[in-house]
Amino acid sequence: MHHDQGALGAASERDAVYRQVKKLKEMGCNAIRTSHNTPSSVLLEACNELGMMVMDETFDGWAFPKNGNSQDFSTHFNQTISADNKLLGATTGDTWYKFILESNIERDKNDPSVIIWDIGNELNFGVTDSSQYEQYAKNMKSYIEAIDKTRPITVGDNNPNGLQNANTQEFRNKVSTVLAKNGEGLANYSMGSMAGIHKTHPDWKIIATESASPSNSRGIYNTLSQYNKTGDYQCTAYDTNAVSWGNTARESWWYTIKDDFVSGEFIWTGFDYLGEPTPYSVYPVGVSSFGTIDTAGFAKDSFYLYQSQWTSTPMVHLLPGNWDQWHDGEEVEVWVNTNQPSAELFLNGESLGKKSFDEKETAYGKKYYETSEKTQDDKTWGDSTNPGGYTSNGAVLDDGELNSGKLHLTWKVPYQAGTLEVKAYDKNGKVVATDSVSTSSTPYTRSEER
Repeated sequence: MHHDQGALGAASERDAVYRQVKKLKEMGCNAIRTSHNTPSSVLLEACNELGMMVMDETFDGWAFPKNGNSQDFSTHFNQTISADNKLLGATTGDTWYKFILESNIERDKNDPSVIIWDIGNELNFGVTDSSQYEQYAKNMKSYIEAIDKTRPITVGDNNPNGLQNANTQEFRNKVSTVLAKNGEGLANYSMGSMAGIHKTHPDWKIIATESASPSNSRGIYNTLSQYNKTGDYQCTAYDTNAVSWGNTARESWWYTIKDDFVSGEFIWTGFDYLGEPTPYSVYPVGVSSFGTIDTAGFAKDSFYLYQSQWTSTPMVHLLPGNWDQWHDGEEVEVWVNTNQPSAELFLNGESLGKKSFDEKETAYGKKYYETSEKTQDDKTWGDSTNPGGYTSNGAVLDDGELNSGKLHLTWKVPYQAGTLEVKAYDKNGKVVATDSVSTSSTPYTRSEER
């Protein structure tokens, strides 16, 4: 999660930070990776109090300007602290990166929310001489362990394909290997690479970061296409849109379910954030579209996908989130996210059918709800019977179940104005959650005489 609070800016406002953490917990999230700098003490206080684990990240890049930013911390990273410095705790002759790292670890070491130290992110950008990077990693590992040996140390490695090669000489992978000698491994992007990393390094503990990376806008239901560049700089609200290096939300989570050697994932991102306007890097766009929650703090539809996977309190969510923008008879694709085994859809009180998930079991014993159908979602993987779709090798399947499917239920509904409602049923056939959307009434204007 980036540090800003949308329109409130980059200052760490206590109420805004607490609201962010509460919204993420409502989604079912249990951990935050701070990106890509030392987190504010307010964030850690919120996580301590509300019960949220933290991957505490100190640096983004290291010794060279990142993305052309000549005023980033690289100006001081490997410089030594002069004798006339006025900073408490600073030692003359130490490097600035040593001082900053040690200061961060000392400050945060007693925060119970902190479970992992992270010393960098995507280190390759702007680097013209990487010969010292492996040594930097060794140094930082020793600095941290001199203060705290209880937590693992990792780095955001954005070359996961290289990690599949046991003899890689790529400097990012060499940095990761320094840290993974104690069994810690971290990889940015490319969930499909995790199996290869595990095969090459079966003793590594693997966690995925910057996974997913979908591009979605809140409330845009008139398209399911990827980049619907119509001039309004909006993306579809359906989970069908992801950047070229990432995955949709459901695809990324599906890898996490399937691969028992992946301990979890930090999705990119919890909230939309200021900067990195993606996929529209054009004025006046100034924010990303990756978040499950927008900069105003309102949930996008992917929020409810995660809620259906990460929470146990009965819930159900309809997508689309309005019932206004179609013509009579026009086919609307309706998605239902729920953590219950079945749901029934109604249009103006008339049932459009009840649909159910199968309760499947992965090769390592995790049970989860998924439909049984051949699907070609996104750019995923598959097998000869279902190319390009989700498949789970070694899954324990009952008669009639397929090793592919979707994490949501789908209906094709001819549009008719009125109310669309869904009811979710538990294993006993009892309605335990509902959701509905209705056509707006006729708009009117009100005038006053003065």
